[in-house]
Amino acid sequence: MRVTGNVFAKCMKIYCLTILSLLLFSAAIRAQSVSCASLVTNYRFGDEVPESHRQLIRAAIANAATIICRQTGVSVEKLTVQAYADLESISQAYAEFFSTPVSEARSMWLAGNSVVSGPKAIFYYTGNQWLAGVLKAADSKALIEVSGHEFFHVAQWQLMNGKLIGKPDSETPVGGPRWLIEGTAMVAGAIAGDSAGLRTYSDRKEEHKARAVTTKAELKTIENWAGLAAAGKAGYPLSFMACDFLAQVSRSPASPLQAFVTFWRDIGKGKTWEAAFAAVFSQDVATFYQRFVAYQLHHFLPLPAVCSMTCGAQAPVIIAATFDRNRTLMIAGKHFGVAPQVLINDVKRNEYLVSASSTLLQVQAKAQKLGLKPGINSIQVITVHGVASFSAER
Repeated sequence: MRVTGNVFAKCMKIYCLTILSLLLFSAAIRAQSVSCASLVTNYRFGDEVPESHRQLIRAAIANAATIICRQTGVSVEKLTVQAYADLESISQAYAEFFSTPVSEARSMWLAGNSVVSGPKAIFYYTGNQWLAGVLKAADSKALIEVSGHEFFHVAQWQLMNGKLIGKPDSETPVGGPRWLIEGTAMVAGAIAGDSAGLRTYSDRKEEHKARAVTTKAELKTIENWAGLAAAGKAGYPLSFMACDFLAQVSRSPASPLQAFVTFWRDIGKGKTWEAAFAAVFSQDVATFYQRFVAYQLHHFLPLPAVCSMTCGAQAPVIIAATFDRNRTLMIAGKHFGVAPQVLINDVKRNEYLVSASSTLLQVQAKAQKLGLKPGINSIQVITVHGVASFSAER
């Protein structure tokens, strides 16, 4: 093909702009890497904390900071890390930093807490039996995970301009439900451990799932601290499973944590947590609670709370099902509820569900995609509570 001078000039212009864009993109990536590595950390250790333990804590913080920043794009501006083995020393230091009564700080550490974070700070109580064992064994796996957990809390505080909680323990925090605040930090900790090559995320998820099934608490009851405490040891694992599921349905393209970062950033800019939740996750929290119950019923081991979630729920009834010329399967009936599942010949086809009410479902696609075949087809509706209709034939 013959190239004229004007065409050649245009091609060169496009080529140069492409190269420039690539250079700018590379520079942006380098700048992000520098930002992620430039955490300013002020360490304070009690005299009783040995140098070997100090090195383990420093390494865990550096690892967690890098991993969380790369996963979220959030670089914590400044961090204070303090560690003490003596109860009185850590109680005094914590109370001084966060301007709380020493008696409250002491009670918190006596309650069994090993690592606690807040705005711009993480405190390690190395006198805690669990943490002392982790440090003695140089258990990097546990230390990086708990550090990643607490470091993500610091990021949450930063995104919320220091106003993450702002409510009594009996109320839902300004930054959203406690299960969401704690569950995402657990997800962050699991990602930190996975990224460091210490324990896979899927393995950690299975561990949390096994613990989550032991509670009778429903997710909606642990929006505040009192509810989370009442859920017992299974409260945190249940929160992890809820946030893992929420990350799946949010379909974040880069990292499971990206959508959550957007959530807290939006609240920090003035939205209520309810409005931010609906905008970021494309559903209100009440709908998510219903979907999570269905997820529990289909993916967890048998739950003690199954009956409280499903007993008394009305079974859906299919009255008629027709497939028209517009490639729309109309399913008429009653008691379909919110977010039902549609099975066609025993295969879920919810990706084609375009409209849903308690009495009418519309599923739209070619017959082949819906799995419809000539002759008799089986159609079934399952509610969010896991209650199924009898199969209808069309």
